[in-house]
Amino acid sequence: MHLEFDLKLSKKVKTLLIAALALAVMGAVFFTTVYYLNRGEESIQGLMIGSHDVGRMSEEEINMFLAEKVEKQANSPIVIKTEEGGELKTLPSEIGAKHNTQATINDVLSYGKDKGMIRNAIIQSKALFAGANIPLHITIDEKQYTEFIENNLSDINKPAQDASYVYDDELESFKFIPAHSGIIVDATDLNNQIRINLENLIDDPVIVNRKPDHPVVSGEENTLEALATAQKLLGGLPYTIESRTTTWNVEKDDLISWIEFSPSYDSKSDNYILKANLSKKEIENYLIRFSPGLNVPPKNARFAIENGKVNAFNLAQNGYELDVENSADLIATNIMNTQKSTKLSFVEVKPEITNESIDNLGISALIGRGESDFAGSPRSRKHNIQVGSDKFQGLLVAPGEIFSFNENLGPVTGAEGYLPELVIKQGRTVPEYGGGLCQVSTTLFRAAIYGGLEITERFNHSYPVVYYGTPGFDATIYPPHPDLAFRNNTEGHLLIQYEIIGTKLIFEIYGQDDGRKTEVDGPHLYDKRASGAVKAWLKQTVYNESGNIMHEKTFYSNYKSPSLYPVTRNPLE
Repeated sequence: MHLEFDLKLSKKVKTLLIAALALAVMGAVFFTTVYYLNRGEESIQGLMIGSHDVGRMSEEEINMFLAEKVEKQANSPIVIKTEEGGELKTLPSEIGAKHNTQATINDVLSYGKDKGMIRNAIIQSKALFAGANIPLHITIDEKQYTEFIENNLSDINKPAQDASYVYDDELESFKFIPAHSGIIVDATDLNNQIRINLENLIDDPVIVNRKPDHPVVSGEENTLEALATAQKLLGGLPYTIESRTTTWNVEKDDLISWIEFSPSYDSKSDNYILKANLSKKEIENYLIRFSPGLNVPPKNARFAIENGKVNAFNLAQNGYELDVENSADLIATNIMNTQKSTKLSFVEVKPEITNESIDNLGISALIGRGESDFAGSPRSRKHNIQVGSDKFQGLLVAPGEIFSFNENLGPVTGAEGYLPELVIKQGRTVPEYGGGLCQVSTTLFRAAIYGGLEITERFNHSYPVVYYGTPGFDATIYPPHPDLAFRNNTEGHLLIQYEIIGTKLIFEIYGQDDGRKTEVDGPHLYDKRASGAVKAWLKQTVYNESGNIMHEKTFYSNYKSPSLYPVTRNPLE
């Protein structure tokens, strides 16, 4: 009987073992199949970003998907609603939100592939049947986010007020301000809501929740030390500030604006008390107002070529820039320590081109020359040509640098010495400061063309201008756009020089002779109209020392009829 029972039991155990083994084999086969199905470079099946399926995507496909979604999200406002029913819309960039697309791509591609074969198979199986969400990598700049709260939610963000003081001009003394509680935006909760929405490509509104805020300094007895410090600071006036060339006294109103009251933990009383200090931020703002008059910009050495050698004709000069942060720290420290005078801190700024760098510039040959004739120009136009050309005399362009005419020209105003003269603007020919500067840009354009330089930006005039000869070889400018720009595609620096001989303006560009040869074909006119409208083309072909083409470019010009641009005479003539 026992034997019969044991035999029956053995059969059941055997059946269970076989079933378990079969399940194990099936499970192993299943997990192995899932693992091998997902072993390629694509993401595993079942991955989601928000409600979007990103399974079985290559890195390129994920990148394209994210580029589209991130751009859409960047231009879609976040809707922020308040408990009172108010609504505010803001773009992610305005709260300091940024995407790290590459980090998100890495997460998608590595998910279920970096934990070992067995764990990976389990993770992949779960993703296949239940799905797995990969959040976008989002960072929110804490400072920018805090400023957003302060600037945009101030109506409902009412922080507690610690007991403090404010200066009363009538009483000429500090007036005590009692503490009071407040209610503030729960910035952490709002940040989390926004982050979750951005991470999961959700555009639902977020709700501003608020919480009570309590002062940490409440009794007047905890503010007396701060009051004594503030009174001492005012009683120490005058305080003197010394720059490199001048001195002045700190005004009382400025000093009052620097004094800030803030809570500080006092270990002796195990309590918060009020302290008075000087705000370095307010002092920095004060100094920034003065810095333009205190800073001395560096001056680059400017060169001329004489007898085949580069010589400095304007020596380089170091500049000085106010170290605002360090100076504010010095002022605050000195005044708090009852020192009556503070010397501002300056940083020496060296010019980009110094006298010592002359021998290293590699300038040895004339590579391009442009010429134009401004005969017939009125006095004011001639004057502007001279003033504008001076901006480029001795200018250096580094290898690989893109030269911008407008950037180097700077402001075009009466303060810069320009006179009103005719310019083409908004469908009319009108007097404006700097009229005639296109004579300068046109001549420099011609020098760059003949020098074999790569022109990256050039525009023709709206209609043919007599000063520039045959149409098609001009270059109009009007800051900030249109501009004339070219790249220094030589191995050395370029030096720009100009001279005026009679009514001829001549620009020369010096640099390294690398053996290049330039052919200029044109300008050629076509499609001439009785109205004066005409089209033109001009081709620049540059060959290297071996005779191979370095680059070539055709410049097309389309000139309208001058009658479309009626002249408004200069009222100052």
